[in-house]
Amino acid sequence: KPQAHILAGGIFALFTWSQATSQELIDPGTITVEAGSTYDESGTFDAENLLDGETEEGNRDTHLGTHWLPLEGTFTETVTFDLGAAYDLAQLKILNTSNSGWNDSETDTFTLSLSKDEGATFSDPSDPIALKDFSEGFQRVLVLESGVTNVQLVVTNDQANDQGTTDARVGLNEVQFYSGVDTDTDGM
Repeated sequence: KPQAHILAGGIFALFTWSQATSQELIDPGTITVEAGSTYDESGTFDAENLLDGETEEGNRDTHLGTHWLPLEGTFTETVTFDLGAAYDLAQLKILNTSNSGWNDSETDTFTLSLSKDEGATFSDPSDPIALKDFSEGFQRVLVLESGVTNVQLVVTNDQANDQGTTDARVGLNEVQFYSGVDTDTDGM
């Protein structure tokens, strides 16, 4: 059953379910991303990893550095994407980090805000949306908004879910953006 998330002011609605669409992946090479913080200065877990198309993370002993992590102890962080142009944003797909399996570095919930003026202003944030575990694959979030230039996620890790680890933080693996139109004809 679809779950609707309506933003304040009725700017747009978010839904999470499958339906027919005519959509195209926005070229990740045209998107830039900024995060409030990054793991360290090594570049291993930079925010740019959210757009690299690499979803394999390795294991606890051999990290492949293909996901984003902020500074240790960061449980809420803002990640802002500049799409590089205005798009009819149909959906985004988000993949959590596999660290959720270790209960130390994952995103439990996120909110989404959109900008149509190159990031000068953003819509009110959506209601919090629960992000599924890495093992369940990408989570699709239907947006259906025209003229979108920037997308802002505020990601949160619920500290109560972290099982005594000393390096807990929020984290994400991959974010994809799709432009296009909804072709569903069943009234949804």
